Amino acid sequence: MLAYELTDGKVASMSALNTYVRNTTGTISKAFFDARADMPSAWTQGLWSNIYNSVLSGLGTPLKAALSNTILMIERPVSTFAGALMTGDWATLRRAHYMYNVGMADTFQRSLAHMNQVFKRASVDPNSVGYIMRDDIAIKNESQLELMRAFSNAAEKEGNFGPSLVTNQIETMNDLAEHPWLRFSANAMTGFDGFTRSFIGNVEARGRAYDAIMEGGGQITEKRVRAMGRRVYGEMFDETGMITDRAVEYASREIAMNLDSPMVKALNEFTKTVPTVKPFMMFPKTSINMMRFAGSHNPVGVFTDQWNAFRLPFKDMDLDEVNRLLSERGVAASVNKEAAYNSIRSELKGRKAIGATLVTGAGFLFTQDRIRGNGLFDKTRQKTRRELGWKPKTYKGLDGKWYSYENMGAITDWLALTADVMDNFDSLDEPTTELFLNRMGFIISANLTDKSFTAGLEPLG
Repeated sequence: MLAYELTDGKVASMSALNTYVRNTTGTISKAFFDARADMPSAWTQGLWSNIYNSVLSGLGTPLKAALSNTILMIERPVSTFAGALMTGDWATLRRAHYMYNVGMADTFQRSLAHMNQVFKRASVDPNSVGYIMRDDIAIKNESQLELMRAFSNAAEKEGNFGPSLVTNQIETMNDLAEHPWLRFSANAMTGFDGFTRSFIGNVEARGRAYDAIMEGGGQITEKRVRAMGRRVYGEMFDETGMITDRAVEYASREIAMNLDSPMVKALNEFTKTVPTVKPFMMFPKTSINMMRFAGSHNPVGVFTDQWNAFRLPFKDMDLDEVNRLLSERGVAASVNKEAAYNSIRSELKGRKAIGATLVTGAGFLFTQDRIRGNGLFDKTRQKTRRELGWKPKTYKGLDGKWYSYENMGAITDWLALTADVMDNFDSLDEPTTELFLNRMGFIISANLTDKSFTAGLEPLG
C-alpha cells in the first residue's frame, strides 16, 4: 500500500515492487546512465548530497552569496526609482517611496528574525524548510526511505540481508548529508534566502497596503501604510511559518538566482538520465539565472525579452496580456494590476539604464587605467601581466590600490564585458578576420561560458 501511494499507483504488484526497489537502491548501475529516471536511486542521491555539501563547504561561499543578495536587493529600489523617473511615472515613484523608504527598521528586524528561524529549522531538519526542498518532494523522500526499510525488514525475515546493507548505507549517507556541521554553508545560504524573502515580502506588503488605501480613497500616511503593511505581511505565511506568497517567491528567487525555467527543467531531466555529466553541470539553475539576469541589464535592448514584454505603458496593453505577464511573476489576480505592471516596468527600465551607465562608466575608467576585466586573448601577453601582479575584475580606488568587484551580479558582468572589449580591441595589431574572431571568442568565453552550465566542461577541452 505504501509503494502504491508513493508511486501514484505505478507499483501495484510484487513484480512492480521488485522493479521499484531495484531502481531506488541502485548503486553503480544508476551512477552512469539511468534508464528509469522516474525511479531515482536513493543511494546516488545520498552520495551527491554529500558531494554538494563538500563543494559548498568553504566559509567564503555563503558570504559571497550574502554579498550578491545584498547588492541585488539594493539595486531593486534603485532601478525602480530610475525607471519611474525616466518615464515620468510619478504615481509609481510615490508608491515606490512608501515601499522602500517607510518602515525599513521594522523590515530589517523582521527579516533578521525570519533568517534566524529558517537557519535553525534548516539545521535541525532541512526537509522542513520549503525554501530548500518543496514539501511534496520532502514527503516523498521520507516515504521512500520508509518503504526501503520495510522491504529490507521483510527480506531479512527470509534470510536475505542484501537490501538491509544497501538501506543502511543510504540512511548513513542521508544522516551525513543532513548533519548541521556538514551542511553549515548550505544552511547559511538558505538562511540568507530567508532574509531576502522576508525583505521582499515586507516591501511588497507595503506596496499592496498603499494600493488598498488609494483604492479606498483614504489619506496616505506613513503610519497607515506601515500598519496595513504589517497585516498584509502576516497573511503571506503558511501554517508552518514559511512565506508562500507567489509574487514574493518569484522576486526572491530571481535575486537568489534560483528561478525555474523550461531550460532549467530540461537540463535537470538530462542530468537525472545521464548522471555522469553532473560533475560538469553541478549548478545549472544558478548559471542560467545569472545569464538571464545579466541580460535584463542589456543597454542595447537586444535579446531582452523581459523588458520587451513590458515596454508599452499599461494603457496601451491588452488586459489579457497583462494578466499573463503578471501571472508568470506570481502576482495574484486580486492586486492592483496597473500598479503592479508599472512597478515591474519601471524596474526593468531602470535595469536597462543601469546597464547603460555601467558600460559608459567602465569605458571611461578603462581609458584612465582604473578598471580591469578578464584580460587579453593573447595568452603570452596575459601571462606576463599576471607575473607582474595583474589581477582580473579589479578597479583602482582613490588610494591607488586595486580592489575586486566580483560577486556583484549584473554589475560585475557588464563592467567586465566592457573592459574586455576595450582591452582586446585597443591594440596596434594588423586587423584580420582571424584576429577579430579570436578576440571575440575570448570575450564571449570569458564573460558567458564561465557562468553558464558548460563552464565545467572546459577541462575536457
